[in-house]
Amino acid sequence: SIMIPVSLGFLQDELVPKERRGVDWALMKQHPYIMGFCLVVAAVALGNAAVDTGFFSSPGIQLCYALTAALLLCILNFLWLPRQLARCSFYFFVSRILYVSVGGAQDFWFTADSNCVPAGPSFDYTYYNTYAAIVGASAGWLSIVIFQATLSSWPFRRLFIFTSILQVSASIYDILIINRWNLSVGIRDKEFYIFGDGVLKPVATMFGAMPTLVLTSKLVPKGLEATVY
Repeated sequence: SIMIPVSLGFLQDELVPKERRGVDWALMKQHPYIMGFCLVVAAVALGNAAVDTGFFSSPGIQLCYALTAALLLCILNFLWLPRQLARCSFYFFVSRILYVSVGGAQDFWFTADSNCVPAGPSFDYTYYNTYAAIVGASAGWLSIVIFQATLSSWPFRRLFIFTSILQVSASIYDILIINRWNLSVGIRDKEFYIFGDGVLKPVATMFGAMPTLVLTSKLVPKGLEATVY
């Protein structure tokens, strides 16, 4: 989806001159520790994919790898990144791991038939993967416009407090629909899901991501914004 606005020039990025295209070795030599940290993060991500694939039925091994990788990255974060950037990235990391998501399991619960989940929603895949996804993507785009128009001037501390509360509130919808409380007040599953997971959750997720991206772009050295992201 990002290719369309980029190709149409909506981001207003200036093209890099031909003589400057390619690997910027001077920038890498100027910030070797930041570049090294980014390479380690990439290697850890590839290792995680390999572990998940090779030890798919061994959650203990996956957990050990995740904990070891997290500890390594946290240590290198404070050793190799600028102090202010390191503190912010550590906060972002902690806030993500404390936001427990069971979306994978919920996918099966929402789409399972009545033999698997008695009295469950039993969403068909067209609704779940197409209609709800279109609504969610539209809500995500709209949230960017709303953030830019109303919240972009807020202090970062207030932004993080507000977005954290919004994300927690959005997660309540999952609890309500799984416990079937929406039916007790006369709201059908499809309408309740499309407003909660389809609209509110993408908005809350985007609102949580926007201040993170903006703050990171302000803290990283010039020329390394995309690399650090």
